[in-house]
Amino acid sequence: MIEKIDVSIRSLLYLLITILPFSNSGVEICFGLILMLWVIKHLLIKSFKVESSILNVQIYLFIFIGILSVAGSPYFKDSLHSFFSKFMEGIILYFITVEAIKEKRHVLIVIILFLFVSVIISIDGIIQYFFTGLDIFRQRPIVREGVTAAFDYPNKFAAYLSFPFYIMLGMFMEKLKVKKINLKLVTLSCALALLFFVFILTKSRAAYLGFILAILFFTFYINRKIFLIATIFAAAII
Repeated sequence: MIEKIDVSIRSLLYLLITILPFSNSGVEICFGLILMLWVIKHLLIKSFKVESSILNVQIYLFIFIGILSVAGSPYFKDSLHSFFSKFMEGIILYFITVEAIKEKRHVLIVIILFLFVSVIISIDGIIQYFFTGLDIFRQRPIVREGVTAAFDYPNKFAAYLSFPFYIMLGMFMEKLKVKKINLKLVTLSCALALLFFVFILTKSRAAYLGFILAILFFTFYINRKIFLIATIFAAAII
């Protein structure tokens, strides 16, 4: 019974990843079903202990900062509502995902889905910006000259693209170590270039800053000399 519930939760997580850019209501339905199944599972095992992960401490600190933000907000009721309906939804989904996505093949499916959908939504952004002025899936217009694709605002689109972009960048760096040009490297390079180009078209300055900081962290773990050059370059841009 528990195993079947875990399979159902994983399937709904895969579906949620697939429809994330295209349907807000679909995402909320998936989350509701996932949460319901998770509660049923933990009622059966008679334990609601939170799954341990490397980010637990940071997330608890993040929740504490969120509570302080709500407490100090001049719009307390609205902030409190958003805290539980939006902020905590992501936190809960994280812990459920950590519990459900255990094996290497589960992680691989998640990564493949994210990368595939990100390429599709990036092509949608190209069509919106250069051809139709509207995205294919939800007929969204360009906002403040920035690409939105199926999202409401360019900032949301840029934030979404960041995650698969960093995964692709890591994979690209690993492939470069082999020092051999093959079909996988060429395909990965094209996808990486596509995502980066569309990311620029969002014209989201906050996302640009986040990208610069992320690249600094990235280069720090790869090569300290590259990190120094990247830091100087980033400081000049900022």
